[in-house]
Amino acid sequence: MPSDVSGRTGQSEAGRLPSTTTIMESAPRMPSVIGMSLSTAREVISSAITDPQVTSRYSDWDAVPPGTVLMQRPAPGLAVTPDSQVQLTVSIRPTAGDLPPAGP
Repeated sequence: MPSDVSGRTGQSEAGRLPSTTTIMESAPRMPSVIGMSLSTAREVISSAITDPQVTSRYSDWDAVPPGTVLMQRPAPGLAVTPDSQVQLTVSIRPTAGDLPPAGP
C-alpha cells in the first residue's frame, strides 16, 4: 500500500477507511435454504458448493410442515469453500424422500 513520508497508509476518498478492502467475488456463497424441504435444500447446496458435508439434526417444531429446514449454518451469503461443513436443522417427522439412503 502506498504511504507518504510519515508512514501513513493511503485512505479512501472519505478519508476514514483504509483502501485495502479486497472482495473475493469468486468464492461461492452459501445459499439460503430455510423453508425448503430437506431434499431440495441438499440439491441447492450441492449445486452451489463442491462436495459439501451436509449434516441434519431434527427439532420438534410444528409451525412448519415436517421435513422443512428451520435453520442453517453457515448463514446464507457467507463465503464457503469446497468440502464445507453445512448443518441443517429440520422439523421432525421428515418424509421418506428427505432421509438419507440407508448405508450398507
